[in-house]
Amino acid sequence: MNNRKQNNIIQFTGRSQNDKPMKKLGSMLLMKQPEGPAPDDFFWTCEKCGPIEPLALPTGRWIKRTCQCQRNAKKTEQEQLEHASWLQKTRIRTFGGWLGERWEDEEIVTEMCNKTFKNFQRDRQSEAYEKAWKFAQNPQGNLLLCGGYGTGKTHLEAAICNYLREAGRLMSDGTRRPMSSLFTSAPQFFRAYNDAMNATDKTKFVCMTDQAIGTPLLVIDDVDKAKPTDFRMDTYFLILDERYKAKRPTILSTNREDNLADYIGEAVAFSRFMRKLEIAEMVGADYRLEEEL
Repeated sequence: MNNRKQNNIIQFTGRSQNDKPMKKLGSMLLMKQPEGPAPDDFFWTCEKCGPIEPLALPTGRWIKRTCQCQRNAKKTEQEQLEHASWLQKTRIRTFGGWLGERWEDEEIVTEMCNKTFKNFQRDRQSEAYEKAWKFAQNPQGNLLLCGGYGTGKTHLEAAICNYLREAGRLMSDGTRRPMSSLFTSAPQFFRAYNDAMNATDKTKFVCMTDQAIGTPLLVIDDVDKAKPTDFRMDTYFLILDERYKAKRPTILSTNREDNLADYIGEAVAFSRFMRKLEIAEMVGADYRLEEEL
């Protein structure tokens, strides 16, 4: 092969031994020698990595190099930014966004994200608190929160979702891994479901069902506030049956445990949900009324 140096450019021409044309390689920039020594301020010393010398670029310029500490710090910062972005998107999706843009209410999302185990009035519902906390550590089976209005059912449900998103579920090796969840009230879900069925894009309601089935944790609040119909019971059956077969945990809440079957269906859906079920009864006055006084 013939080499020819012109103006610091190496050009490659020629043919292979079997006289077949070689693929054109084009021009390649020859490494230029720096015109002078690197500036003194391009040399520096890291307390951990030691002396860091500048780097000569192929263009003949010098650049100040970073050390491994700086690269690690930048990587960590980027990971933190990406994690913060993921958390924000997940917050919105968890508390309404998964139902469609119409349900992405920032005020509601903020309110729900502020419901944690730390700010729950534990002394008022100590038994329910302990059961919810235990469930949050390692979600398995199903959890039913039942009790009157204003006893804290929604707060504990949201606290579980927030804990699993922020701290993560406890794994067998002792580490924690973030776990996503989807939260909705029964009236909200069926309003969104009906809207999706009446939309031009008929795949939206199928997508909602798939999300409810596939999410690692599904929370349906106030199941007794959505009037029972055959259609709604069929929907509950589809979702709960598929989640049961996939062994995915589900949380429901209602004002009365004894009428749950009237809303989600006794024949199949009720029996599916009741297996491996932990029931947390919440009694007492509506503390929201106390806050308004």
